[in-house]
Amino acid sequence: MQVEFDKETFKSKARKQQEALKARGIPVKLSDVQESMAVMLGYRNLAHLYAAFADERDAFAPLSEIAQWVRWVLYFDYDDDRWGVYPEGTTLDDVATRDWTKARTVYDSRKRLPSDLVLNPRATVLETFVDAPSLEAYGLPRAADTSKVNAWVREQLGFRVIQSGIETSVHDRRDDSIDDYAILVALTPEDTARVREHMSPAN
Repeated sequence: MQVEFDKETFKSKARKQQEALKARGIPVKLSDVQESMAVMLGYRNLAHLYAAFADERDAFAPLSEIAQWVRWVLYFDYDDDRWGVYPEGTTLDDVATRDWTKARTVYDSRKRLPSDLVLNPRATVLETFVDAPSLEAYGLPRAADTSKVNAWVREQLGFRVIQSGIETSVHDRRDDSIDDYAILVALTPEDTARVREHMSPAN
């Protein structure tokens, strides 16, 4: 469950509510106001709301944490129903190019990720690119919609979102074929080592 505001804002709203009640001659503890507000927001209790605040905070990664992490471009492989990876150093511009000779070289160099190589949920999505069918017919994919991409990353991928905001782009193919997703992700050092080993020529 996503929270629309942070813990400090919630506490501030609860204090104002307590002051309003006291002004009307209704003595009430701040903790009781907070508990009541949490339930009114749809949570089981205050502890449940605070756990949601913690999840929300942990879903966003500051640039300072991932500054030294290696960036990788992942693509969704519909044949295997899982993500694959482009070689280290590939950019989303390489994937999005309309130069088909260059694109073919880039596409041929990618590899499916084996099912036992599960990426750490601390992986952080920085950018997305969607090669999409007709936007007029099917609308903007969530992965390319700045108002929906954060939720898509968290709900569909289980990864974190860069705190400064995910950059998105889309190419409208104007056809009826399937979406083609590519995402730029900062991987943990441990995952980087595993992906490098998977991408080595011997593999």
